[in-house]
Amino acid sequence: METKPPPTSGPRPTDSVERPDTTTTAVRAPEPDSQKPRDDQTEEVEVPKLRKWVAILTLVISTALVALCAEAMVGSIDAITSGGAVSRTFAGLILLPILGNAAEHAAAVRVAIKDKMFLSLGVCLGSSMQISLLIIPFIVKLGWILGKGEMNLAFDGFQ
Repeated sequence: METKPPPTSGPRPTDSVERPDTTTTAVRAPEPDSQKPRDDQTEEVEVPKLRKWVAILTLVISTALVALCAEAMVGSIDAITSGGAVSRTFAGLILLPILGNAAEHAAAVRVAIKDKMFLSLGVCLGSSMQISLLIIPFIVKLGWILGKGEMNLAFDGFQ
C-alpha cells in the first residue's frame, strides 16, 4: 500500500492558523415595553380581614396574656429550687431561656422538618441576635443610669 501525503489545502503544523474571534459580545436586554404592565403593578391590593381596632385589641390582649404567663413562670422558680434538686442559677440560665423560647424552637423544628433549613436557622439565630445586639447593651446602659457600676460589656468565658 502506498501512503498518500496529506492534502495541502489544510493548515500544516508549521503554518499559523487563524482562529475565529472568540471574544464575547455583550447582549443587550430588550427594552421594556411601556404598554405592558409589570408584575408588581398587576398585583391586587389585599383587603384587611380585621378592622384596625380589632387587630389592636387582639394585640393588647395577647400581650397581657403573655406577660401573665411569663410572671407565673418566673414566680414558679422558687417552688422548683426550694427542693434543692435544681439550683437557681441553672433555672435562670438554662430552663427559663428554653421555656421562654419554646414557641420559637417549635417553629424552627417544624420548618426544618419541611426541609427549609435557611428559614430554620434564621428563626434560631434571630432571637440570639436580638438579645446580643439590643437587650444586653440596653440593660448595661440602664444599669449605669441606676448606678450599678458592676454592669459592663466585659464578659468572661462562661458568660
